Amino acid sequence: MDESDLAAGYELPGVDLSGEELLVLVVPPQADEFTCSSCFLVRHRSQIAREKDGHFYCKECEG
Repeated sequence: MDESDLAAGYELPGVDLSGEELLVLVVPPQADEFTCSSCFLVRHRSQIAREKDGHFYCKECEG
């Protein structure tokens, strides 16, 4: 990557982006995934470290 590629991902203060559209495909939770109740990231079920009262916690948060 060159500098122009790296700079493309940064927001500049004062830039009006109101005319821009963001198109994102939202995929529903899969059967082999869970959402960590601490960091709220979607993870694979193999990353479950603990379950308490129906809430799942990932290995990174419990580490």
